[in-house]
Amino acid sequence: MEANRAVEETLRQAQNILWDALPSDQPADAAVDRMRTLLWSPRVNKALYAASDTLHVFALRAAQHAVADRSHASAAAINELWSILDDPWLNAALGIPHDARVKFNYRPK
Repeated sequence: MEANRAVEETLRQAQNILWDALPSDQPADAAVDRMRTLLWSPRVNKALYAASDTLHVFALRAAQHAVADRSHASAAAINELWSILDDPWLNAALGIPHDARVKFNYRPK
């Protein structure tokens, strides 16, 4: 289904935003802004509405929730996003091998 594919692509894009923001000298505000733009786009909302309830959908909704409150510090939002988007079960569902990022510098497509 097209909606499920869009959800999976969005998760991979969100993971890439986190990895791009990984150097500690990079401002977290820019990464959170990019994440908000991605996660709250009309395309993503449409996909979430049409997609089946799967681990991917629940993870994407949790990520949306993590960046929804603009009163939270960006660093706190980034930490919450890491706990959501770098979950071992989510990575397995996306076909990312266990510890592949650490061992092989794996980057989602």
